Amino acid sequence: MKPADGRTSRTAEHSNRRRHRSNARRSGNYQDAEGGFATVLAPVLSNRRLTTVMALAAALQLGLTTAGLPAWQCPLKTAMSLPCPACGLSSGVELLLRGQWSTALQAHLFSPLLLVASAAIGFLILMPPTVYRIFTRHMLVLERTTGFSTWLAVCFVLFWILRIAGGF
Repeated sequence: MKPADGRTSRTAEHSNRRRHRSNARRSGNYQDAEGGFATVLAPVLSNRRLTTVMALAAALQLGLTTAGLPAWQCPLKTAMSLPCPACGLSSGVELLLRGQWSTALQAHLFSPLLLVASAAIGFLILMPPTVYRIFTRHMLVLERTTGFSTWLAVCFVLFWILRIAGGF
């Protein structure tokens, strides 16, 4: 209820903010949900079609690499002879699938993480829509509270810098 001067009460403002955040989370509009760390993965995962296309592209890349056929080449490495942060991931995952763990880790330190994430996303895509939405909501909460995607990106870039410097 508005007072005579036209302003809204603090309780009504708080209630409206809470309702707005709840509607944003329910609708999947993660940009409107307030608080915490920035999210990267949850907004991508909330679009099931995009996630499926990306998973199929990754599976095609891995399949081409495993079959020994020419796969997509890294544009940064092709143009500047400098490996990008993801260079070696396909080879690393392929080596993991063949059981060559130490060689896979030499190809790329994040290969096991990519393999686990790929399997989880592949499994998730096959789940019913309600389970998929629940998972993306949990991913949103996890990202907002822990900032794990930000930390993962920082570690990825640090690994890349060490790799270029010859430390890995």
